[in-house]
Amino acid sequence: MHTFSNNLRTGTVTRVVRDYNVPAYDVRLNEGHIYKSVPISMLGGSLFPVKVGDSVLLLFPKGGFDLPYIIGNESTEIAEKTEEATESADYAPDQSDLVLRHANQQISLSESGVTLDSTITRVQLTAKLRVSQNGVSDNQVLNGQPFIDEVYSYIADLEAQTRALREAINLIIPTLTPAQQTAINALFTTTGILSPSTTSKTRAEATKNGAISIP
Repeated sequence: MHTFSNNLRTGTVTRVVRDYNVPAYDVRLNEGHIYKSVPISMLGGSLFPVKVGDSVLLLFPKGGFDLPYIIGNESTEIAEKTEEATESADYAPDQSDLVLRHANQQISLSESGVTLDSTITRVQLTAKLRVSQNGVSDNQVLNGQPFIDEVYSYIADLEAQTRALREAINLIIPTLTPAQQTAINALFTTTGILSPSTTSKTRAEATKNGAISIP
């Protein structure tokens, strides 16, 4: 309600400027008045600093003839109660959760666990990151590409030895009895011809998750 004693107004940020080397904002009030280079007095809501398009709350300390300053953002609507989420489902915070917001990034603590909602998450370590379950943390994460290179290098060696052995057996087959030849040919027919290990390696590399990277 607009009254003569109401020193608070709401408006929309239309431009960001610098005033005495600190951010200030041009604000258009809902009544149509425009104020230039309005400073921020204190943190309001959980978004700071504000940005163009934000709805902000202005305080006029001595009434309508005084210069205003921004004391906060307009409230953001949240859910009264959100159902607990399973391990495979996303979770949206409700009023009872502890939430830290900045820009488009959000961290929440709830009965469904810790939820990090971010466009990109960086973990920059100078030491070790330890993740445990029931106090146990005995395994280490494999570096995908070096692991694939090592495994397929060994598979390529086995592939080369298998082909050499098969070629040697083909040379020996004519010297064997008909029953032995039939048995060996049947074995070769059952096992078939192996596909190249390079083809399998390409398929393995295609399973890498591009959304996650580790040192």
